[in-house]
Amino acid sequence: MVAEKIKQIFIKYKNFILYGIIGGFCSSLDFFITVILNEIGINSLISNIIGVFTGITVSFFLNAYLNFKQTDKLLERALKFYTVGFLGLLLSLLILILGDALWGYHKPITFFGISMGTNNIEAISDNSYDWHFIIVKFISIFVVALFQFFLNKFVTFKKSK
Repeated sequence: MVAEKIKQIFIKYKNFILYGIIGGFCSSLDFFITVILNEIGINSLISNIIGVFTGITVSFFLNAYLNFKQTDKLLERALKFYTVGFLGLLLSLLILILGDALWGYHKPITFFGISMGTNNIEAISDNSYDWHFIIVKFISIFVVALFQFFLNKFVTFKKSK
């Protein structure tokens, strides 16, 4: 009885569940790439861009072939997926900038030549890792994932007529 109920829920929400699993994997990939690049000294926003686009690329192929099973018009779907991904990237950057405004990261953020974040030399030279950055990045992943699911389900992977 419980197994049947779980099966019914899975069937009803299959795309959302698989999107979540794929998204979890790709978000983890995004997260670790972002944190590792930031840790080796690459600017946090640049690290974020590289992490996000790696996650988007892997996510597109997994969702196209395994989840939504919509592999026709692959180039058109990829362009839509990347557009949704780019919108998610902008949302992610906005969240990181807002997080920096609230907490200030140890490493100053430079975006198009404009330096944001802490100018406190002691904070920058502190060897402890900035957990504020990690927390804000983690929050941004969940907010962006929800935003992107709905756009991808109803726009990118809409069934062809």
